[in-house]
Amino acid sequence: MPAAADESTDLHAIATTAVTSIPAWVTAIERGHVQAAIAATAPGTDVLATVAPAAGEYSVGFDDGQNVPSGLTDYFGTRSAIVTTTSGAVFTRAGGVVVCALPDGVTTASGLLAVVGADLTCPTSPVVGGPSAITTMWAWGNSVDPEDDARGLGQAGMAPAAIAAFAVAHDLDSVYLSVPWAANEGAIAPWLAASVDALHAEGITVSALGGDTAWLATPTLATEWVTDALDAADFDAVQFDVEPWTGAAEPDWAVVTPLFVTMLDDAAVAAGDVPIGLDLPWWLTTKTVGTTTVFDTLLGHVDSAAIVAFSDHALGTGGIVPLSAAAVASCIAASVPFTIGVETDTPAVAGGAEFTFYDEGSAVLETEVAKVRDAYGTSAGYRGVTVEHLLSWSTLAE
Repeated sequence: MPAAADESTDLHAIATTAVTSIPAWVTAIERGHVQAAIAATAPGTDVLATVAPAAGEYSVGFDDGQNVPSGLTDYFGTRSAIVTTTSGAVFTRAGGVVVCALPDGVTTASGLLAVVGADLTCPTSPVVGGPSAITTMWAWGNSVDPEDDARGLGQAGMAPAAIAAFAVAHDLDSVYLSVPWAANEGAIAPWLAASVDALHAEGITVSALGGDTAWLATPTLATEWVTDALDAADFDAVQFDVEPWTGAAEPDWAVVTPLFVTMLDDAAVAAGDVPIGLDLPWWLTTKTVGTTTVFDTLLGHVDSAAIVAFSDHALGTGGIVPLSAAAVASCIAASVPFTIGVETDTPAVAGGAEFTFYDEGSAVLETEVAKVRDAYGTSAGYRGVTVEHLLSWSTLAE
């Protein structure tokens, strides 16, 4: 690889002295200004940095996390990557260039940027088979004996030690732990405290998970729930799951959205310094209220988002990556950290086999979420994949 040149150096000259196989349309890109060069010389169709190109296509991305098509005028930051079906090139703003055969599992410009070293060194071994892309899980239920507390569910897999052991075995960073109403009372309170303590002992952060549609009309219920949850255990964050669209006709967004905002803002006051997160379905990017989307409106009132993009495959029609793309772009633009949520419960619960990995099993789950990481791994604010949920995930076939 040639030494990096100053910013005025023509990358075409550098590339052609270093390699002979790089396409001429790639080497025409110089000094990070991709629009004119590609428009003038590319023989194919430009696709997003997070999309694997097909024959006649190429994927271009920038390491500033924007993941926009190269046909826009955005300056790329420090590095730019171009990927075809068989190879990729990474360019630096200072004039360096390297061409890599694509490692196993890398199919997009974003993925190539994630694995090519800052000093422009290509990977020497495949990236497939590394650590899991899953970083977080929803954990619904509890192990409390129903004879001791009416809210108890008696689920052995939700015992404090079992939750912590499962999280450690799957190398999780965080757990969204379900919190019933009046969490600081009865047998639920010591179960919550013990669960949070067990996870903290393993270096895992814990969010109080809960929500009810009734809280939208009466936000004081949400603030009371938050206050009780934080009194019951040493939670690191609050994660709301409020779904007024479930089991009912589509809501009037002009009515529901302001109620949602009020609930979130009131809850944030009750939580104090504890961050507020929210489960946000990808399709809220298609619903509008006023001049913006429902997704963007709600995003402006939380500290983090779990983008719900349930599907049994990562790429292609109906895949996790294309479904979540607009939501991810919104999170990046708003500087809100995010995870991508996937489902493992039964098709009956998920609403269809196409929305869950229940039939595919854990090996396929890991393979597909690795593709999600490949797509978003270099995006600003990306925090991994969240699995719905502990008890169903733990029963997936290998």
